[in-house]
Amino acid sequence: MMVRFAALLSVIFCALAFFSASAQDAKPEKAQDANATLEAKPGNKIPPVFAELEKLLGEKKYDEAIARIDEALKSDPDDFRLIGIKSFVQFKYLNNMEASLATIDNAIAENPKLYDLYDFKINLYRTAQLPDAKDKISEVYKEVAKNFADKPLQLSDIGFQMLRNALKDVHLESAILLLRTAKDNMASCTESEKYIILTNLARGYYFASRADLALIEQAEAQTHASDIEKIASQQQLDFYREAAEMAKKLDDK
Repeated sequence: MMVRFAALLSVIFCALAFFSASAQDAKPEKAQDANATLEAKPGNKIPPVFAELEKLLGEKKYDEAIARIDEALKSDPDDFRLIGIKSFVQFKYLNNMEASLATIDNAIAENPKLYDLYDFKINLYRTAQLPDAKDKISEVYKEVAKNFADKPLQLSDIGFQMLRNALKDVHLESAILLLRTAKDNMASCTESEKYIILTNLARGYYFASRADLALIEQAEAQTHASDIEKIASQQQLDFYREAAEMAKKLDDK
């Protein structure tokens, strides 16, 4: 079955190139408690429907493939892989941008806490090369900030990952929006979680060449620095140490 699934991916998961670029940038590196990223489906099992889709798409029976996906989604409406494939087929093979976008928007309306769906939408706008793609993508990130405001640690993690590509992309402003929203909603977080959220925001300001704002966030972060090693990734710990050293040097100047 794994071989057949790989074959399916080769037919349609240009969709992985299409849909996963943002996910690699923005997904949290590790689950950090109830606020962490949504869990993968149990066992990450491959549904039998994928073998059927491989055949239908290989035969260019795109409408039949869409119908089969719709049937499968009735029993598992939250399978984001099927939603992504449906949207991709509508856009790539049926030339129907409107239907592709509607598929994602309807899925988000049903499950606004499934971040993969926002990735699909962002990459749809990127791939379609719309003249106003930048503005549309910024609107998606505003939607993420709104819908994940009650999960500040996850939101901060998403912004933290976005910073990796911010200098070669157009969304540093959106990354900082997510990081600031996380801070604005961190009242119920633990001390260590507040430290992570504030230091991630400081990093965003450093990227934006706003060391003055970064120093403010870094100083506040230090007031919450307890047991940080228990929940932070090594990458985050390395950055926290580097940011603290940079803050001290700038403060000394």
